[in-house]
Amino acid sequence: MKSEAIRCAIKLYSEPTLLARFSDPFRQLPRGITELLRLVSSDKALKKISALNHLHADLLKTILINYIQVVLLREENSDLRKLGLTHSADLSQCKLHYKLLMNIFHPDKAQHKTNPHYYTQFISRAYKNIKSNPQSFNFTKTSLPHRASTIQKQSNAQLNSNKTRSKLRNASSLIKKHLTKSILSLFLLTIFTTIFLLLNTSPPQFTVKKTAPIDSIPSNQTSKVIDTIDKTSTELLSSIKTP
Repeated sequence: MKSEAIRCAIKLYSEPTLLARFSDPFRQLPRGITELLRLVSSDKALKKISALNHLHADLLKTILINYIQVVLLREENSDLRKLGLTHSADLSQCKLHYKLLMNIFHPDKAQHKTNPHYYTQFISRAYKNIKSNPQSFNFTKTSLPHRASTIQKQSNAQLNSNKTRSKLRNASSLIKKHLTKSILSLFLLTIFTTIFLLLNTSPPQFTVKKTAPIDSIPSNQTSKVIDTIDKTSTELLSSIKTP
């Protein structure tokens, strides 16, 4: 049998000493609980599986129901465990397990004739608690296909966000590159303009008034100039007192 839960049920029936280990509320449930519940709920499937494994159908049903009673429907178990669920389940699977368990332990089929509602009260209470507050059990009211769709949408949104950030980084890099080129071009233009102005600016012109040389003085005035120079020299010399 492929279902791990069904194999565990048969092993527990053949080795009752394993009860403490299998019924440990902290022990993870085996895979295939849903298949086990479906098998118990269908007499046709029970007969087919029993024939393939050389078991009597009633014996196989007793083995599987015994596993459900001693492993799942213990009073001290959590609501999830009572319904054979894990935290990875959703409400659609919760509802399925509830219906299968209620069908298995219907009062008309109950083995506890003195109290036919002994197990159905556990099942009903657990399902009611989970349905009224699914968030506390770490799964939502959405079905699995819808949840997958939500995850896909979140993934697409994250991908689009990453693309947008990448485009912004590329645009920022491009702006910085163009800005650097513009600043460099402006700097070089300023330098060239300054050099051009320095080279093309003529130095200030100073006008020097030239005095006419002696040769350019008319001959009729030469004697007057010389007399004036001599007279001035004589006056200067006489003003100087000898020690």
